[in-house]
Amino acid sequence: MLIRPATSQDAEQILSINFKARKEGYRGLIDQAYLETRVITPERIYKFAEKIQSTKHCLVYENETYELLGYIDVGTPRDENIAYGYEVHSFYVLPEYQRIGIWSQLWTAFQQDIQGQSFYLWTLAGSKGEQFYLKHWGKVFGTSSQEIGGKNYSLVGYAFTTVH
Repeated sequence: MLIRPATSQDAEQILSINFKARKEGYRGLIDQAYLETRVITPERIYKFAEKIQSTKHCLVYENETYELLGYIDVGTPRDENIAYGYEVHSFYVLPEYQRIGIWSQLWTAFQQDIQGQSFYLWTLAGSKGEQFYLKHWGKVFGTSSQEIGGKNYSLVGYAFTTVH
C-alpha cells in the first residue's frame, strides 16, 4: 500500500474510481439512469489530468500491483463566502475496497498534507459519506442544492477546523 500525490498519468484511473464509486454510493439517492449514462471520455481525462497538474493536494491510494483504489482531491475553495483554507472537491474509494480503512488512511494523509489547516466539503444529503464526516469531527455548517442530471439534489456542508 502506498499513498502518494497523483500525477496526470493517473487521471483515467481516478475518473474510473469516481464513476464506479458514485454509481454504487449514490444508488437510490440520484437518478440511476443519469449515473448509468456517465462515461469516461478523452476530454474528461485530459481536463482531469490538467487539474491534477495544477493542484498540490490530490492523493491516491495505490496497492502493491500499482492499481489505484481510492483518491482524495483537495483544492482552493470554490465558495467565495466560506472562509476555510481548502475544499475537498472529491473523495472516493472503489466500492469493493470500502470498509477496510482506505478512506481513513487517505483522510489522515490529506490532513497531514495540508498541515492542519481548516477545510470544508459538500456531500449529497443521505450519502454514506455523512457518517464518515461526522465520525471524523466534521461540523455541519449549512445546506445547499446542486443540479445533477437535470434534477436538484440537497447537499450538506461539513467544516473541519481542527485536525484530530
